[in-house]
Amino acid sequence: MTNKSITNSFETFLASMSESDWNSAIAALLPSIHPVDRNAVQIWFRFYPLSLEQFLSASEDRDEAKRSIAMQGDFGLAGRIDEARVYRKKIGDRADNYRLADFLAAFRCSEDAAAVLTRGAHTIGLH
Repeated sequence: MTNKSITNSFETFLASMSESDWNSAIAALLPSIHPVDRNAVQIWFRFYPLSLEQFLSASEDRDEAKRSIAMQGDFGLAGRIDEARVYRKKIGDRADNYRLADFLAAFRCSEDAAAVLTRGAHTIGLH
């Protein structure tokens, strides 16, 4: 299986989930999520809910869609490697022993998803 097909399979799976599915998954996972990530996960999924991403993705003009709801800035994560590296450093400053294995164990990812997440984690220096 190629990296592209892994990504497509994972994205297809994620696209089949409803906002309620995401909220239920987050609630179920919270006790297992490392304290460094616990608040961030809850805040992110409330601040940038699935319904907002779906609205923006379905728009012919993403920038116009943002303006239509008075959304300023870019809150998506795609293409934000430098910011992710800064965040990774902050995690290291707060929890020196936090590792990729902690993240993968908390989220109980499939092998395909773990491969995609591992690649991304290595990109920002999380091992």
